[in-house]
Amino acid sequence: MTDISQSFERAYALVKQNIEASGSSVQLPGSRVVLYLNTCTPGILDVQELLDADRTEFLQMAYYSLLEILPEQEVIRRWQAKTELSDWAYRKAVLDTLMQNPEVAAKGRVIRNNIYAEADAAQGYAGRSLKQRLLSAGYQVSRRLPLCIKVPLKKLAMKLLMRG
Repeated sequence: MTDISQSFERAYALVKQNIEASGSSVQLPGSRVVLYLNTCTPGILDVQELLDADRTEFLQMAYYSLLEILPEQEVIRRWQAKTELSDWAYRKAVLDTLMQNPEVAAKGRVIRNNIYAEADAAQGYAGRSLKQRLLSAGYQVSRRLPLCIKVPLKKLAMKLLMRG
């Protein structure tokens, strides 16, 4: 395992060096984040795995687990500006914000071992609202429908859900 981690660190350093030498403005996430991206299961966030991550790493790892994308630099800067929050409150706010994202709710993403949730963590969902549960159920049912039915049904459901 040591050989693998050393090889990973060398490869990461080489990629970072090449990006910097090319003059690109691409921001490469930290090596811990990149390693996490290669080992996590998309759609499932196990909070226990992120306990020793710093704030930015936590944000990037949580985003990737639940949305399958890394946050843009502007999003990272906005979250970094929230210095008034304790680490606990910061992480709770990140997870609450992500769970309110319609895409996370619609795809039935799961947070395991969520020590930041006030709801029962055994359910695997952090404070899912009725709207989120409906979106999730609708998404699961609509996957089986033909496209000619799915599109108008989705438009109607979104129109109804956005009212309330």
